[in-house]
Amino acid sequence: MADNELFTADRIVGRTDLRLPKMRYDVDTSDLSVHFSVDDLISARPPYVFAADISAAFRVTNPKEIVRRRIQDAEPWVRGHLMTGIRATARRYQLDDLNAAQDELDALFASRLVMTEGLTILGCTVTLKLREGDFKSTVELDQVLADRRIGRVRSEIDKDAAQAEQEIRGIQTDGDIEVRRRLRAAGPSSSNVEDLEREVLAINPEKAGDLLDKKREDEARRYERELAHEDKLLERRRQYELEDREWRRQERQDHLNDIDFLHGHGMLPPTDRRRVAATVIRPDDSPRSVSSTRPSAALPAGREAIPVRPTEPSPATPPASATMGGDAARRGEDERPPPVVRPPRERTPTIDMTLPQPPDATVLVQPVYLVLDESDGAAAYLPTVDEGLAQMVAALTRQGGAAAALRLAIIGIGETARTVQDFAAVRDLAPRPVLKPRGAARYAPVLDELDRRIPEDVAALKTAGHRVRRPLVFLLSLTMPTAGDPWSEAQRRLTDQASRRAAPHIAVFGVGRVDQFLIKRLATRAEFAFTSPGDIDVHAAIRAFTASLLSNLGRLAAALVEGTDELYIGHPDGFDIVTEEV
Repeated sequence: MADNELFTADRIVGRTDLRLPKMRYDVDTSDLSVHFSVDDLISARPPYVFAADISAAFRVTNPKEIVRRRIQDAEPWVRGHLMTGIRATARRYQLDDLNAAQDELDALFASRLVMTEGLTILGCTVTLKLREGDFKSTVELDQVLADRRIGRVRSEIDKDAAQAEQEIRGIQTDGDIEVRRRLRAAGPSSSNVEDLEREVLAINPEKAGDLLDKKREDEARRYERELAHEDKLLERRRQYELEDREWRRQERQDHLNDIDFLHGHGMLPPTDRRRVAATVIRPDDSPRSVSSTRPSAALPAGREAIPVRPTEPSPATPPASATMGGDAARRGEDERPPPVVRPPRERTPTIDMTLPQPPDATVLVQPVYLVLDESDGAAAYLPTVDEGLAQMVAALTRQGGAAAALRLAIIGIGETARTVQDFAAVRDLAPRPVLKPRGAARYAPVLDELDRRIPEDVAALKTAGHRVRRPLVFLLSLTMPTAGDPWSEAQRRLTDQASRRAAPHIAVFGVGRVDQFLIKRLATRAEFAFTSPGDIDVHAAIRAFTASLLSNLGRLAAALVEGTDELYIGHPDGFDIVTEEV
């Protein structure tokens, strides 16, 4: 019997020609169970999450695989396998689709599940539920948003109607003034009126004074009517602006109520609330003053008041100045009061109906650096990596606000460090990053590049007013570094938190024949070192890595929205955590 060959008890009993193995492994093949609860299942609408109570029964069905993988405790493997399916299902549903999500989970675990690790899940019961208060919060938020949209539409309609009415009034007023101006310009100089006055004076010369007085009285009454009309227009404008002021005050109060609601439900930090409230209460919202006063009921300045004489017996010969024909008529025309000039109408300024949003400079930002192997040894697998990156970028872009606090950069491992994607927000990422084979794998230049650019990126974010979490590096290793590559010293400098305030966390994912010692030394925590078994297809392992990367970034974004400091890196399906070995 070979030293590395594994024999079970039934193959040894009854045989005397075999040497007993040097190592004996006891594997429990009885039925086992696991029970646990989770409350961080991200829904289709982050940051809202589901909670679940999970119970499962499992059994070891392939002891050889258990021994080969050196699995000492099967429960974490079962939990990880179950949570992969449960998290993927929860992310496809919103909180009000709880029953549909529960039905899909029941169908998912309706039959046995055989794991590649030599375990079989005999049955699983998942009870999906809502965290207390979450569903109520989503309903209230939807109602606030719906009310805001309805109010915005109504306000726009009212504003357009008021503006149209004001323009109609202005057109009518301008028309009235133009008609009066034409009548005033044409009336006194009309040949018919002059002929009539001449005829009256020819017949009754003593009526000249009466006609002059009557003409003056008509001019004064016309001026009074014009002033009264102007007063009425000014009063209407003043009333309209008072109503506009009250409407804007109510609008600001509604905005502040919305801000208090978001702050009360943890969706707006206190500092953001103060900034947003300051943008709502604007100093230029004081109403425009409208003077309702007008000149006294008298003729325009520069003209003397013309008294109205009582009727008296006229002298036999009328005075020359009272003659209504010729020069006297022209002098009477010159003494007409000038037309009344209305003050220019002011257009009501457009009112901003949009609820002010929290400024982008106040969010908590998570810098993320993806370090990917693009050496010659990984050339055959780069198309698979490119495809996974494109799917990840598309999924993050669809998440919108949930991933707004992430800043990503992609750096390639080769003879030198290459920036595949500059440090940018999710909305600014290239849709299809492309990796290129670039010689042997040298890790030290990449680690030195991170050591140089991370402090610069963090300083730029803080200068812009952001709050920044400790950077996080995801490193995918497909080949071993070249001999003599001083990667260990470069990793020590990069992660030394005593001398570097922004020293990052590093999670390493080794695929293929990458040495576990390298993965363990590169990772900053033991739980951040992952490796795929050598017999797993490399393309499948890369796809599992990119799927896990998307899940981890979604979890980070949700934690940033919720304001929690928890840092958890989930391992890809089929990967193992590197264990301590001697």
